[in-house]
Amino acid sequence: MPTFPHTSFVDRLLAELPCLLRAARRLTRSEQDAEDLAQATVVRVIERWG
Repeated sequence: MPTFPHTSFVDRLLAELPCLLRAARRLTRSEQDAEDLAQATVVRVIERWG
Protein backbone atom coordinates (compact mmCIF):
# COMPACT_ATOMS: atom_id res chain seq x y z
CA MET A 1 0.00 0.00 0.00
CA PRO A 2 1.42 3.41 -0.90
CA THR A 3 2.24 5.84 1.85
CA PHE A 4 0.87 9.35 1.76
CA PRO A 5 2.76 12.37 3.06
CA HIS A 6 -0.37 13.77 4.74
CA THR A 7 -1.90 11.30 7.15
CA SER A 8 -4.80 13.68 7.79
CA PHE A 9 -5.88 13.27 4.16
CA VAL A 10 -6.03 9.50 4.53
CA ASP A 11 -7.76 9.78 7.91
CA ARG A 12 -10.39 12.09 6.45
CA LEU A 13 -10.90 9.84 3.44
CA LEU A 14 -11.37 6.80 5.67
CA ALA A 15 -13.77 8.71 7.90
CA GLU A 16 -15.94 9.55 4.88
CA LEU A 17 -16.14 5.99 3.52
CA PRO A 18 -19.32 4.98 5.38
CA CYS A 19 -21.14 8.06 4.04
CA LEU A 20 -19.81 7.40 0.56
CA LEU A 21 -21.02 3.80 0.70
CA ARG A 22 -24.49 4.84 1.90
CA ALA A 23 -24.80 7.32 -0.96
CA ALA A 24 -23.58 4.74 -3.47
CA ARG A 25 -26.13 2.20 -2.17
CA ARG A 26 -28.93 4.73 -2.65
CA LEU A 27 -27.77 5.45 -6.19
CA THR A 28 -27.20 1.88 -7.31
CA ARG A 29 -29.60 -0.12 -5.11
CA SER A 30 -27.04 -2.92 -5.27
CA GLU A 31 -24.42 -3.73 -2.65
CA GLN A 32 -21.86 -4.95 -5.19
CA ASP A 33 -22.39 -1.99 -7.52
CA ALA A 34 -22.21 0.39 -4.56
CA GLU A 35 -18.87 -1.06 -3.47
CA ASP A 36 -17.54 -0.78 -7.02
CA LEU A 37 -18.73 2.83 -7.28
CA ALA A 38 -17.21 3.75 -3.93
CA GLN A 39 -13.92 2.12 -4.86
CA ALA A 40 -13.79 3.92 -8.20
CA THR A 41 -14.56 7.20 -6.43
CA VAL A 42 -11.78 6.71 -3.89
CA VAL A 43 -9.31 5.85 -6.64
CA ARG A 44 -10.22 9.05 -8.51
CA VAL A 45 -9.86 11.12 -5.35
CA ILE A 46 -6.41 9.70 -4.66
CA GLU A 47 -5.29 10.15 -8.27
CA ARG A 48 -6.39 13.79 -8.32
CA TRP A 49 -5.23 14.71 -4.83
CA GLY A 50 -2.17 16.82 -4.47
